[in-house]
Amino acid sequence: MKNLQIILIALFTSAIVSDVVNLSDDWYYIKNAVSGKYLQVRYSEAKAGANVEIGSGNKASNQKWKITHLSNGYITLTSFLGNFATDIAYGKDENGANIQIFDNYSGEAQQFRLLSSSNPNAYFIAAKVSSDSKVLCVENDSSNDGSNVHLWSNLNRNEQTWIFEKLTNEEQKQEPSVVPSGNAVPSKGCGRDLRLTKTGSFEFNWSQGKRTVRIDIPDNYDKNKPYRLIFGMHCMGGWAGGVQQEGYYGLKPLDTGKTSIFIAPEGNGNQAPWGQGDYILFDELLEYLKSELCIDTTRVFSAGFSYGSMFTNGLSWNHQKVLRAVAVYEVAERNIWLPQHTGEPIAWMGVLGLNDNLCTPEMGRKARDIILSHNSPNGVAVKENAEEAAPGGPHKCYDYKTVDQKYPVRWCTQSGGHIWDHKDPGQSQSWVPQTTWDFFTKF
Repeated sequence: MKNLQIILIALFTSAIVSDVVNLSDDWYYIKNAVSGKYLQVRYSEAKAGANVEIGSGNKASNQKWKITHLSNGYITLTSFLGNFATDIAYGKDENGANIQIFDNYSGEAQQFRLLSSSNPNAYFIAAKVSSDSKVLCVENDSSNDGSNVHLWSNLNRNEQTWIFEKLTNEEQKQEPSVVPSGNAVPSKGCGRDLRLTKTGSFEFNWSQGKRTVRIDIPDNYDKNKPYRLIFGMHCMGGWAGGVQQEGYYGLKPLDTGKTSIFIAPEGNGNQAPWGQGDYILFDELLEYLKSELCIDTTRVFSAGFSYGSMFTNGLSWNHQKVLRAVAVYEVAERNIWLPQHTGEPIAWMGVLGLNDNLCTPEMGRKARDIILSHNSPNGVAVKENAEEAAPGGPHKCYDYKTVDQKYPVRWCTQSGGHIWDHKDPGQSQSWVPQTTWDFFTKF
């Protein structure tokens, strides 16, 4: 029976006649014609052997691919993450052969053709190793984020076709956001069976009492894989549950590769929700999480709004050894207990509403300048003239040129008041989450 199936497949596929389609050498998003999900590199890992899968479209670096034509009529598909090409593992000409990225050497395992289908805008991606008889497709025709992509006989099905969407010039100029490989420092919780809830909350007993902590762990959590850890600090009058409901300042929905664990601790219950004792809470909670979960201790981040941004900013003054970067939305360098600055640098991103009358522009710029004074030789970056947004116009982000590039500083401004989710004119979606995600995932 199995042999008969193979014969039928062979007869069927041999009857398929498709024209070769030649798209221009350019950058594209590659979308499955049926599921609407995009071809992407799992975890945004810039390394040979990183897996290729599908995910919801978010225009991230791991979903960008470049077509390059070779002299023999075939093409390569290179990842935006670096000089890595779409590759058939071990060059196997067999159903189920896995698709990955690998060092770009343009060998036969990395050569493909685009073939026409009944949909004039969708194409089969045929592999040279199979003499064009096998194509890239999603395992089990799944439409779930994270579903694997492999090689399979061309059955002339729409589920096996892909739509190529050309990137804009601006999207091509963006710096790639990658998860560097090979230099993660795993926490002592790696290898330990998961005991915390994946999505919800838990009560954390610490040296000065008990706090509720909101948590979101990827549903495919791997106890042996170090994850990025991102804290979300709530504002005065806010609560940890609100941070969780908003997707940790909109960052969690962008983590389509499921590379991160998100945490939102509850404040101290006072009108000023973060004080001196909360620095101890942060230390003890971080140590607890590192002992319970598999965390990359070199990639711990914090984001916060208003009072939460002031607390995050305070942490950036004396937690540079444990925090890789922070993002502060409507920040001030006052109105909160602040530790002594250690003088060490940290990657820092600030968002300022130019019409904020609570954490005023003067306060935000002062907080930024303190960071600049420690992130550049002799504080020279303080004198650098950062471009800011025009009144009533779209946002403007400025990356400082004279800081130590290991500790970048990004300054984003726009007309607006005391809110974290600023939007460009005419837009319904805030630009702040994607800008923050791009900043955090540089590291």
